[in-house]
Parts: sequence; C-alpha cells; structure tokens
Amino acid sequence: MLSTVLNYICLRILGVEPEQGSTCAMARKWILDHGGATFTPLFGKVWLSVLGVYDWSGCKSIPPEFWMLPSFSPINGGIVWIYFRESFMALSYLYGKKFVATPTPLILQLREELYLHPYAQIVWSQAQNLCAKVLCMLACWVEEPEGDYFKKHLARLHDFVWIGDDGLKFQVPCHQSHLS
Repeated sequence: MLSTVLNYICLRILGVEPEQGSTCAMARKWILDHGGATFTPLFGKVWLSVLGVYDWSGCKSIPPEFWMLPSFSPINGGIVWIYFRESFMALSYLYGKKFVATPTPLILQLREELYLHPYAQIVWSQAQNLCAKVLCMLACWVEEPEGDYFKKHLARLHDFVWIGDDGLKFQVPCHQSHLS
C-alpha cells in the first residue's frame, strides 16, 4: 500500500491524470480495492499527513520527547538501532510539529481520490491501527493462522529463506541495472 500510494501521488504531481486505462487509474483502483490510503503503514501516514492528504490524528503517537530521555533510562533513543533511530527521529519531529503543506487544488483532489469515504467523514482516530496486512507474513498469521493470505506467504517462503550448511540464509532480491 505504501509504495502504491506514494507512487500514485508522484504520478499525480507530475501531471498524470487518473483517467480510465492510465497507470494512475490502475493504481487508484488497487488502492481503493484494498481499503484506501487509510491502510498505509505509519511511514506513509506521516508523509501523507505532511502533504495534507491524511490527518495527523490518524497517526499513532511518535512523541519527540522520546529522544530526550536520559541515557540511564531503560528506554531511550541512544539504545535504538541506528537505522530505526535515523527514520523515527525525523518522523517524531514532524509528528511533534504536525506540519502540513499548504493545501492546493491537487491536494484537495487527492483527498477525494485516495479514500473509500469522503475525506471529511473519515474517523481518523480509527485509522491509526489500519495497515495493509496482506503484505506481512507475521501480520497475516496473527490475523488468521489458517487464512489464505498466510498460506500464500508460506508457499513463497522457500524463495527467500532456507537452511544452508552454515545456518539460516535470507535472500534479499534486488534489481541490478546494466550501465553502458
């Protein structure tokens, strides 16, 4: 959901209209078929809030005060994994500011294009816990251990995780470009 929503918005910013048959139309249909942009994970919800196409009250709390806890505190920003820290420090700053871009006609259009219900009628506090769970194997299992989504993840597991002679292995697929 995160990638599709952000790519859809980028295409719209670049001037692509969501007319039938276009890439935007296909992306929009997928977004709406999967519940709308309220099912974007937290990173997406923050970026959408900054843009003004999601309300900050629909985001889980990311208090900037967390980063000011002293090092002797059992929970503090200094003990957090660096990649997590890099991302969440910026997110918590934006959350604390509740910064929102100045609305434009395109932002107002996006508010109407990305959701199943009219933007003004969305209960944002109920959207905090929504996420497109079909993208995460563990979440699928938690939601329904015998469900179809979890079984589909299991069917592809051997493509990414296996036991080698020297232990557990993970494959991270990447696309290489051929430079001339």
